[in-house]
Amino acid sequence: MKEGINLTEKALGVRLNIKNNIRILRETNGLKMREIAQVLGIKENTYRVWEDTGKETVPKADALVELAKIFNVSLDFLIR
Repeated sequence: MKEGINLTEKALGVRLNIKNNIRILRETNGLKMREIAQVLGIKENTYRVWEDTGKETVPKADALVELAKIFNVSLDFLIR
């Protein structure tokens, strides 16, 4: 029987994709964490945790929508 990916592994993959994608987009656009945090109205440390692959915290849905707008990408792009 072929084993499928369990939800924990899938969630981990999505979480890492989000963290990597927002970091890459921020760096590609020459932005600092502080600048993104200011636009989102959050503390810089909160944003820093979102990019930290060692932490489990990722942006909530409303913040992901705002990040997609800031970087001019689809929400789908951020999570894949």
